[in-house]
Amino acid sequence: MIEWNEEVKTGIEMIDREHQKLFNMINALEQALDNGSTAPLAQIINGLMEYTLTHFEHEEALCRTSGWPGLEAHQKLHRQLRDQVSALKENAVDPQSLHTFLLQWLVEHIQKADMEYVHWVEGRR
Repeated sequence: MIEWNEEVKTGIEMIDREHQKLFNMINALEQALDNGSTAPLAQIINGLMEYTLTHFEHEEALCRTSGWPGLEAHQKLHRQLRDQVSALKENAVDPQSLHTFLLQWLVEHIQKADMEYVHWVEGRR
């Protein structure tokens, strides 16, 4: 299970709320895997990806509004994740591998890429 902590907190309420929801969704996937529940896996994964895309739209809008110069590079990271997950799903990768990939990607993305725009936005307040 992944726990919300200060290392991934951005200080931007909307973004933190959405990140927390993503953590909860990844934890729900882990619980389903641990319980051997195969029926809800596709539903959980699809819901997670839909919410992730919505979150990306919100992040990109915030970056655009603040005039952050790193927006294009950040959008590219988002596109890469979409492409990687699509490829994993097309290749019928096992849900445990997808869970591990998403968990690692999310934490790394928040701690590195997201913190870049967070510092920019905070400097503009």
